[in-house]
Amino acid sequence: MAIQIDLEKAYDKLEWSFIKDMLIRANLPADLIDIIMSCISTISTSILFNGEALDPIYPSRGIRQGDPLSPYLFILCMEFLGQLIEEKCNSKLWQPMKASCDGPAFSHLFFADDLVLFAKADHINCSAVRDVIDEFCSASGQAISDAKSKVYFSPNVDRDSRESFCDILGFASTPSLGKYLGIPIKHPGASAQDFNFILDRVKNKLAGWKANLLYLAGRAVLIQVSSAAIPAYVMQCTYIPNKILEGVDRVNRNFLWGLSESAKKIHWVGWQKIWKAAKKGRDTFNEGSMWTIGKDSKLSFLWDNWTGIGPLRCIIQGLLTQGADQWKVCDIISDLRWDWGRIPFDIPLTIKSIIQATPIPFMSRGQDRLAWSGNPRGIFDLKSAYFLATVDEIVPPFSSGWIWKLEMLPKIRNFLWLCQHNSIGVKSCLARRGVVADKLCPICQREPESIIHALRDCAWVREVWMQLGVNIANQEFWRSNIQDWINFNGKISHSRAQEKPPWKTAFSFAMWCIWKSQNMAVFNGKPLNQNLPNEIMNQVLKFIHLDAQAVVAVLRNNDYVNNIISPILDDCKHLATRFQRIQFNHCYRQANHCADLLARMGALQDLEFISFASPPVDICNAFEDDLNGVYFNKMCYDPVVFG
Repeated sequence: MAIQIDLEKAYDKLEWSFIKDMLIRANLPADLIDIIMSCISTISTSILFNGEALDPIYPSRGIRQGDPLSPYLFILCMEFLGQLIEEKCNSKLWQPMKASCDGPAFSHLFFADDLVLFAKADHINCSAVRDVIDEFCSASGQAISDAKSKVYFSPNVDRDSRESFCDILGFASTPSLGKYLGIPIKHPGASAQDFNFILDRVKNKLAGWKANLLYLAGRAVLIQVSSAAIPAYVMQCTYIPNKILEGVDRVNRNFLWGLSESAKKIHWVGWQKIWKAAKKGRDTFNEGSMWTIGKDSKLSFLWDNWTGIGPLRCIIQGLLTQGADQWKVCDIISDLRWDWGRIPFDIPLTIKSIIQATPIPFMSRGQDRLAWSGNPRGIFDLKSAYFLATVDEIVPPFSSGWIWKLEMLPKIRNFLWLCQHNSIGVKSCLARRGVVADKLCPICQREPESIIHALRDCAWVREVWMQLGVNIANQEFWRSNIQDWINFNGKISHSRAQEKPPWKTAFSFAMWCIWKSQNMAVFNGKPLNQNLPNEIMNQVLKFIHLDAQAVVAVLRNNDYVNNIISPILDDCKHLATRFQRIQFNHCYRQANHCADLLARMGALQDLEFISFASPPVDICNAFEDDLNGVYFNKMCYDPVVFG
């Protein structure tokens, strides 16, 4: 049997003399006991009546709610009840329960004033339970609510025995114990209705947010960090019925697309494409875990995952030389670089490039560290683990997974993702769903408004792209379909002109700004923005400079942790200790042209590490300009903000 005990006013009824006895039993120093009792007993309470305080009331027992000392004192007092139970168990008068034949025995669960007692259902055990409760209440001043306390019996206990045991205990029998610490206690006959509170919490959580005030990216983040986390606590202890999980999905789905009782919205992308089935956690952790190597790494060169792409032996095909299985990573490093001569067989160039790109600490000693490959900082997170765990796709694989790795604003990443799914509010998409009949573009009034037309082929949009540097003769840009167009341009890292930002960044911002400008013209009646190309570049420059500032912030923050790039960070911090005084500040590349050119050279070089005794030829002009105080003008971005 399991007995759920309800204490009446648990904090208010603790006798001060009992608290002092418990402090003495805990062998606390006498001076400390006097201080604690002084804090408890020198309190008073006043009642406000018509705005004036009445005479103070001086309590003679109890501890205060909200006092940081009170929880510790209460737990200490409840330990006395646990000791009484232990004594009965040792004397064989109280027989604990077991969840299995070989499992541990347990007699009680205490969490603050939530008490559940477990014992064998017979007269001897019931009498022992009643004696313990009476002795504890007599000593501590606590009182049991007989009406709220209840007993749950095994189905094997007959009705007459139940009535007899309830008479001894003084509590009523119940078919369900309800909840313990907010979680329903499972029992035969439990239904999905017992878990409706999860669905209610999700609904209440999202009801306080206005979906129309958040972008799709903001709503998705809110679902991930808020409503999707609500069932996680219950999932740790019990299975949640499918009916409840489907209800949670339905609420999250409606909130994601902005649907409410008063407003119907289109679900542009199927739910099965957004949330995918997860596989077993062990496989996910094995796939996502990787090592970052130290200077004297003892990791296996072939069998440990230290490159982020899995063990090399699973990639390199064919027979190996004798002893190759015993190679350590440190065996292949010599004089601060990879010694390929120690490997008696050819390694594919793609794998060799990945190995060369793996950070190694050259200055600091460093050590092997376990990291999570799915997160840029090497820290485990549920989002990346969920993506790693997707298997047995119901829908065809998404060919533009690079979008989620793009260093871009979340709202723009989501917009690119919707475009790749052919699911934004252009007339062709609306007509396909039966919302409108007219497909003609509202801007040019010449061609049907498809996604590619709205973002590239419309006459005024073509002018924007050409002002951003796209040549009219570039057939690859002007003739491809929407998926290929985004996939190709969204991955171009180089710029289309000197001193311009990477094209993938400018392209993504341009798509977003063109779409917003069109919506302002169509729905708000505003004229098309003729200065849009300049505003796009302002937004891009602002984003890039903020990204460079993040690097400076990392170097200035000693508490920052990133297991992936820790070798580089450790080297930078080690080199910084060689200066008597050093400070990291951010400046634009035009103010540090020499360092900018060195960084570009480093990105293009084949060797892992090069040191120069004198300035390289490629930067001599910039070096002389710095010496002579030559300055460069820079066009800073305007504070243009897009919602």
